[in-house]
Amino acid sequence: MERVLKLPSASSDHAVTPPPAVQQQGVRARLWVPADMLFVRESAQAYAWLWLLRADGALRVWRLPRASLGEDERLVELAWRADDDPVNDTWRLPLAPVVPVPRWSVSWGHPMARAAQAFAAALDGAVLDTLGGLEQGGAYFGCAENYSRLAVLSPTVRAHRLQALALFPPLVAPLLLLCPERAEVLDPPSADDPPPGWHASPEVLDAIDRGRDLVGALARYWGVTRGVVRLPLMRQPWRTLPIPRKWLWLLDALPAHARPRTEADWQAWESHLRAVPVRWRSRSDADWVARGLGPDPAALWGALQQRWPHLGLALRDAWDFLRAAHAHAVQRGGVSVLPDAGELGLAWMARWGLRRLLAASQRWHETPVVDRFQPLPRPADETASLAAVEPVIGHWRSALGEAEELTTADALRAEGEAMRHCAADYWSDCAWEGMRFFRLQATNGERATASFELDADAEPPLYEWHDCRGPRNAPACDTIQALAQQLEEALNAEATMAVRRRLAQAVRAQRSQSRALVPQPTPDPIRPLDRQSEQELQGALAFWSAHAPAGPGLGRRLRTAVAGLLYRPGRYCLARLGVGDAVRLVREPDNPHDPLAVRIDWGDVTLGYIPRRVNRDVAAALDAGVPLRAWVDDVDPSLPAHEHVAIVVAWPESTAREGASSRVTVHAPAGRTAPSPVVPNSP
Repeated sequence: MERVLKLPSASSDHAVTPPPAVQQQGVRARLWVPADMLFVRESAQAYAWLWLLRADGALRVWRLPRASLGEDERLVELAWRADDDPVNDTWRLPLAPVVPVPRWSVSWGHPMARAAQAFAAALDGAVLDTLGGLEQGGAYFGCAENYSRLAVLSPTVRAHRLQALALFPPLVAPLLLLCPERAEVLDPPSADDPPPGWHASPEVLDAIDRGRDLVGALARYWGVTRGVVRLPLMRQPWRTLPIPRKWLWLLDALPAHARPRTEADWQAWESHLRAVPVRWRSRSDADWVARGLGPDPAALWGALQQRWPHLGLALRDAWDFLRAAHAHAVQRGGVSVLPDAGELGLAWMARWGLRRLLAASQRWHETPVVDRFQPLPRPADETASLAAVEPVIGHWRSALGEAEELTTADALRAEGEAMRHCAADYWSDCAWEGMRFFRLQATNGERATASFELDADAEPPLYEWHDCRGPRNAPACDTIQALAQQLEEALNAEATMAVRRRLAQAVRAQRSQSRALVPQPTPDPIRPLDRQSEQELQGALAFWSAHAPAGPGLGRRLRTAVAGLLYRPGRYCLARLGVGDAVRLVREPDNPHDPLAVRIDWGDVTLGYIPRRVNRDVAAALDAGVPLRAWVDDVDPSLPAHEHVAIVVAWPESTAREGASSRVTVHAPAGRTAPSPVVPNSP
């Protein structure tokens, strides 16, 4: 018998029990919510909301025009409607909370609040408890879509899935549920692009629904041993979901006694692991990272934090050191297959350990800047134009201090020498990408260097605060950071609009050309390596040569993130993508946004595109009939959306550019299909 919900004192707009005729057509409960119960903002007052519970357990939340409030004649249509209705401004909100939460000024005894309580009473309590129990301050699970996925199941299957979620929350939740960062009540997803969800494999679903060997199914799905699945750590909800496979591989590679036991222990590791200056993307890479952490990673993190109190910054700074070490290796030559900077960090860490890598980075950062090599002769006017950039704001002052824009290579180099950090290494980013550095002086006497990156594709183009460091890369004080925030606002003020547009146009124009065909900026100055670091570099390269798999006869390689993933069907395939999976490159010369567009397909699914800033050479190779190969190089949903998936594009050895200095070797995990040749599409 259906529960009859009565709320005598509630207004008709707030009533939960639908009319009998509507109940007979599968609508169990509904709740109309006016805008002023949820929002104060003026833009929301044009809408009304409907929470609607069907008899089969499915929950639907709709945002409608304000005039639709209380239109019960639409309940049946909206209960069973599968898509949005843009013409009538009617949108389904899959990420809305399962029950509306009135704003704080609506008291607990208000009719609206009591109506929400009555609506909640009609929901499945076990499902609500399970979803709420998964939340630990990270992903938001209590949305309408997640509730519906579980509530519509048969009682037996629902019980099994709730049990699996309770037993292994971090391993099962990303496979059965959406993992959004927050609820969304105001802005609907686009009509053809609902929120992404990870989906369990048939083997995992069968193990859950039939009560079979779930530990084994999860171990096979995630690519780890049963021991990792049985860890106490896997019995607790995690803040960070979905879990990157490489983290599970690392846990598997560590000795059993060295693995963190609780989610709190893992959180202490996680921020450091994100910043470790290596690029690891396969099971064998995780073995190298585990080797670099030593027999007692927890003790290592403690020792590192004691030596480098701002450990996250020290790890981040090591990337600059590795790029410099890679440049030295390129100049010296003699290595047939040279790792890139991220792979060099992986080899350095595996050979010498993370502590020695950070120590080498610290020594390098404290070494004075020298010129890497003399620039090639070029016309005086070209050299002058590339030795200085157009100022965006010049000198700027506020109540907190003042800032001086560094618009010449000499000024940037002098700042790096004075502050004993590596700002000078970023001159090419200033010349090519519109990046800007500022010398900051606070009223309290503190000094720092701040950098800002130009988003040339935004409309209008905007500067974003990138970093702010004091002497010897020390963190900036609170006053300096507040000054940098004010400077960011000044850089994006209306007065700088014309300059930002000119710089953005120049950046976009540069991206459409090959750098080999246009004048190069003065090479970035770098620091030399000391004798100990030179020896360690040799050892890391030797370790790489001895242990890295041989390349499949390929020459030049390009590693890049997949652009536009969030707007393509590939966003639904993250759980099934694997390192080493072949992808196909397809030219789109008639693309209205970019005539050099190169689409990336995984089977019959479009993942996205090669980013504009690096697609020229790939497009030219495909147009010329060069048999490029391409494959997935990394899948990490924990990274920002534009970095979820990375691929490698490889040219045949015979077409490698003359003088190419660096090639990347990719680890293909066992069981994956080897990268296959790509048949180029002619325009």
